[in-house]
Amino acid sequence: MSGRLFGSLLVDSGQSSFQAVFEQAFETRLPQRLETELPRGNDPALPVVLDLMVSREGQSRHCRLTVTELRQHESTSVSALAPDQGTAELETVIMTFIQQLHLPLARAMNFLAVLRRLLGAQEAAVSRPLTQTEQAIQSLVTLAASVERYMKVRQLRGHIRTVDLNQVWREVLRDARPLMVDRNVQVPHAPLSVLQCDPQALVVILGEYLNNALKFTKSRAEARIHLHIQETLTEYQLGLQDNGVGFALPQVGKLFQMFGRLHPSKTYEGSGVGLASARRTAEQFGGRVWAQGQVDDGATFGWLGPSNRTLSTVRRPLQKCSRSRCRVAAG
Repeated sequence: MSGRLFGSLLVDSGQSSFQAVFEQAFETRLPQRLETELPRGNDPALPVVLDLMVSREGQSRHCRLTVTELRQHESTSVSALAPDQGTAELETVIMTFIQQLHLPLARAMNFLAVLRRLLGAQEAAVSRPLTQTEQAIQSLVTLAASVERYMKVRQLRGHIRTVDLNQVWREVLRDARPLMVDRNVQVPHAPLSVLQCDPQALVVILGEYLNNALKFTKSRAEARIHLHIQETLTEYQLGLQDNGVGFALPQVGKLFQMFGRLHPSKTYEGSGVGLASARRTAEQFGGRVWAQGQVDDGATFGWLGPSNRTLSTVRRPLQKCSRSRCRVAAG
């Protein structure tokens, strides 16, 4: 099989999906995953999981392709997903630290509020430092809440079942209603599908995407946010599109990093944790995130997930591929 294009080794229905995922890996530089099958002559096709990771070596980029038999994937998923003792202890320390922050931060905000009432109207030389102190404390409150939410996402354990995406989307919109007060926000969508997935994961990912869209459409007289879905036999792809400020496509890799920001905090509030939480949730439930955008022309954030099962993170190296072609190496 040496020298053959890897995509040609897959079943017919998986070849186009592999090509799309392969190109997406180079465009976004984010890990990509695909569930497909390898034909075995007269025997039933072998279900496999393909993981692609793009890396840079000098002036060229390479794609590392990992192939895992799906049965092995599932049998080892429990041990692979379970955190070791050291990780569990670290997570406990972080959560405890964040929870201990809440009370002193609340007391500081209350103290500043009382101080303002006692001082009354003051000149800028007095009021400006108070305002800056309040903003700094509020940033800490927001950051602590974001990290706490991220840590809770890490502790989610999958319960895959039939979920009505229409119902999930209504819940996400209800939670985001305070962010739409006094704004002209249009959120149209066609009738959505019934999926096999974890509802908590959907709420987290769509909630973070919606909050992000609302934030970056504030400068628009009318914010337009549209949820759409595409499905194949093995995958579904959710996308949330907005007409906001967008972003330069080469910066897409930074969007999903922890504390990754493309805009100054003075211009757009936030902690840089929300999209990282969406990425973490997607990966934990066997999917992957993606984003497309253009400066001042909106953006789309999405989740590509398996249609009927949860995947783990077990990997078995097979080969390296260049961008122009992916051929099977001689054994």
